[in-house]
Amino acid sequence: MGTPQFPDLGKHCSVEDCKQIDFLPFTCDRCRQVFCLEHRSYIKHSCPKADSNGVIVVICPLCCEGSSPKP
Repeated sequence: MGTPQFPDLGKHCSVEDCKQIDFLPFTCDRCRQVFCLEHRSYIKHSCPKADSNGVIVVICPLCCEGSSPKP
């Protein structure tokens, strides 16, 4: 892949039906796989870890301030 000057340039999309080479690939912050522009979102590549480490923010209806509930 790449060119003689830049041999590491570009990666293939991890989606089995795609495998498109992308010269500006995206690495998913949850599953750590590499994806093209079209499959970079959790939904588009059916990320198995999309719900892990989710953050819930509760907005107070009186002051409109956000806060995370304590576990």
